[in-house]
Amino acid sequence: MKFTINKESLLNKLKFCNEIVDSSSINPILSNLLINVNEDNIEFICSNQLISSKITIRNNISISSTGSILIKTNLLFNIISKINEDKITFDLVDNSIIHISTNKFTLDLNVLESYSYPVINFSFENKNKITINKKLFNKITNKTSLTVLESSDQTNIFTGINLNSSRLDNKIEVLSTDSYHLSYLQEDFTNDKFDITLSLKVVKLINSLLKESKSDCNFYLDQNNILFEINDTIISTRLLDGKYHSSPYKILQNTYPYSFITSKKEMIDSINRGLVLLSSDNSKKPTVQIIINNKELNLNFKSIELGSCYEKINIDGYKGNNIQIILNIKYLLDLLREIETDKIEFHFINERGPILIKEVNDKNFITLISPCGNN
Repeated sequence: MKFTINKESLLNKLKFCNEIVDSSSINPILSNLLINVNEDNIEFICSNQLISSKITIRNNISISSTGSILIKTNLLFNIISKINEDKITFDLVDNSIIHISTNKFTLDLNVLESYSYPVINFSFENKNKITINKKLFNKITNKTSLTVLESSDQTNIFTGINLNSSRLDNKIEVLSTDSYHLSYLQEDFTNDKFDITLSLKVVKLINSLLKESKSDCNFYLDQNNILFEINDTIISTRLLDGKYHSSPYKILQNTYPYSFITSKKEMIDSINRGLVLLSSDNSKKPTVQIIINNKELNLNFKSIELGSCYEKINIDGYKGNNIQIILNIKYLLDLLREIETDKIEFHFINERGPILIKEVNDKNFITLISPCGNN
């Protein structure tokens, strides 16, 4: 097995594979990259059990002989990233050593034979093809990533983003929540019906490929698995088990008797000023108290050790009585930063109920946060 490849092309592929591979996997063979050198292309195959990928390289390569090897993914990525020359040659010696060289640099690495790597199915056969345009998938990623549950258990359904085109006609609904805050997006969609939950890591990997591509996102779906095809890359992953229950949708449909309109920028600036005090207090979960009295809004920040501050915020169109609510600042800032326009609406049920936040001119994207008393 011998081939020469352009460094930039190789490094981009290795970086992508390195993001998938888990060096601490209980199956040590999966810390390796499978390289298949064929007559007219080179394949990189990697997996972490939940996510697998196959990249086919056809350009900027010169193949002298075919073959297959297993090589440590992270090690290869780190080595190639330090090479300063454009052309890199790989030459397999005695099935156990790969000779990596440039004009100035030479390295011999121990490798494994490819037969020990698990067989991964990248076939589209008997799978239903669905297309989501690039712009929409980018919006899904940007709008819903921050409210996904952070957990080491990557099989938990709330570590993913739910995409549902089966509830409403000609619409796709996108939902993510960690039970403290929630993001909901609704867009026009005239394609097949499906209800799937993808891990956040898969969504981010796909979005990174789409940024470098002119094509849309094609995926192939069966009952348990989904394959994505973007240019020369295929991603295969298991769908997260279980169904997103209906309660998040019911919360969005609640009646919210309290509401007002304000400036996102003014609120973020005020919170950042309050954080100067709270950060000096080393508070692990800084909070802000929202006080509405006589149709005036005040943000109140309090440090037990250092003192307190408050600031009046301009609001319009307030509906409801006087109310006080305490919110986690991190969660609130997460949601505010995902909103694109400056004019935003706040909707309340009561002091203990969830707070719904949305753009004045875009009713299709809604965020929701629970008061601290409910966390």
